Amino acid sequence: MKTIFTFLILSLIISELNSQVLLKPVEKKHYNQKATIYLLDSTISWLMDYNTMNLEFYDKEIYVDRVSGAEYLWKEKHRYEYDVANQSWLPKLKTKQSYFSNSPQSPAKIIEEYPWNSSLNAWDDTLYFINMTGDTNYTYDFPIYTYQLEKGYDYQSNYFNYGLRTFITVINDTLPILLEQELLDTVTQQFNKSMKIIITYNSNFLFDTVYYMSYDINQNQYVNNFIEVFIYDSNNNNIEIISKVWNGSNWENSNREINNYNYSNLVVEKIYQFWDNLQQLWLNVNKEEMAYNSSNLRTLYISYNWDSNLNDWQPIYKYEMDYDANGNVIRDEQFSYDGISFVSNGKSLYSYDQNNNVLEYIYQTWDNLTNQYVNSYKSEYYYTANLHDSTLSYYWDNYNNEWFLYFKTVKSYNNQDDILLYEQLMFDGTNWNTFYKTQYFYSLFNLNINSNNITEAITIYPNPTSNFINISGNVDEKISNIRIFNEDGRLVKNINYPIISKSIYVGDLKTGTYFISVSTPNKKYTSKFIKN
Repeated sequence: MKTIFTFLILSLIISELNSQVLLKPVEKKHYNQKATIYLLDSTISWLMDYNTMNLEFYDKEIYVDRVSGAEYLWKEKHRYEYDVANQSWLPKLKTKQSYFSNSPQSPAKIIEEYPWNSSLNAWDDTLYFINMTGDTNYTYDFPIYTYQLEKGYDYQSNYFNYGLRTFITVINDTLPILLEQELLDTVTQQFNKSMKIIITYNSNFLFDTVYYMSYDINQNQYVNNFIEVFIYDSNNNNIEIISKVWNGSNWENSNREINNYNYSNLVVEKIYQFWDNLQQLWLNVNKEEMAYNSSNLRTLYISYNWDSNLNDWQPIYKYEMDYDANGNVIRDEQFSYDGISFVSNGKSLYSYDQNNNVLEYIYQTWDNLTNQYVNSYKSEYYYTANLHDSTLSYYWDNYNNEWFLYFKTVKSYNNQDDILLYEQLMFDGTNWNTFYKTQYFYSLFNLNINSNNITEAITIYPNPTSNFINISGNVDEKISNIRIFNEDGRLVKNINYPIISKSIYVGDLKTGTYFISVSTPNKKYTSKFIKN
């Protein structure tokens, strides 16, 4: 945990994450759209004891306190582990949360964790905690916390064995421009300066330069380590990233990434190079090639290494993908290069229902003896009212030349799609045996909806927009809250403090249609705009 926030911020800022979720998760309910909801009060889990082959209590969580006036937000929960020998529940961990505002979409402001101290017979607040405060707006799909604190405690040695403190400065409520990190000196128990990152942007609010610095205790100041310089084409595509290291007096070239794009502004080639000081030129290292179909879905990925002897690129491996008419991947095949040609390794096959839920997943491996693909394992997915309620897993029995069912998961839900049971079972050839399950327990809660809150329309301009929107209309009161939602209803920007300016930065949002809600003490205003 000691570097999780720094890693999260840097990875989301510097890297582009591409992933596909095949199993569509149950969409999170928006509480403000319903008058009645079920609140999760507790969970209980069981685990198979393989010595006795009995299903024993494992752990449980109980929500013991909620936010007054917004009871669907929890303030405190307790986790217990089951002591099988003494047949009793033992306290394990207490978690406390506070929020920026009493809203279902508001991120937690402070999260604190307290382990149970059996010697004190109480929750020990000295062991571990996380403290997060600051900006409430969403950037890169998560809230930026301008102050973060983590500490860990070694109870046996009776001292804090690590600590991490991070400060983040943002502009336009969303763009980080400075990150400073301090580490705990476990001897003096004082936080010392450690690292600093400075980010600059161009006129389009795209990365211009990222400076990485470390703190030199001898010089008592931050010193340069390396920088990354970003270069773009006329379409704002990042065509080059140059890394340079500080030699004590000047910046020297170190590494370079070159990106080439197609007419749809999709990356079709990435070339990685390093700087040779002796020859004073860039030398190739790795290359990636990508191809896409007419729907801009990636159908091919090839990785290469540079062979300096042959003075040419040599393939390493490749992936091929096929899709159905709805854009769901139906084949994902992997190949390795044997020095002459690509050799098949493995293949994943998928099928879907009319709602684009995956129905079957089959993985096959290449058999060099028979020179063909052979089955390895598969999963079958089942749904009720579009909710995933069970999965059956099989492995291929080569001896009997058939699928052997060995594992399944089962889920059940209440009438508001809240999960009630999650269960994992193993098949012994005759019977199903549960080896893990969790039950969820709820209470009914009626939301207090203020019917006197008048909703009126407002005008947003320019519309469409690229960077800023301006609010126009009869908003003659002080604005207390502005929220922007995407087409899926997900909150992507949330400003909760008193707002004087009626100009809002939206340059960090993805292209698409958005809904804006502007609240004053007496009224609520809504509108829609397009971000291009």
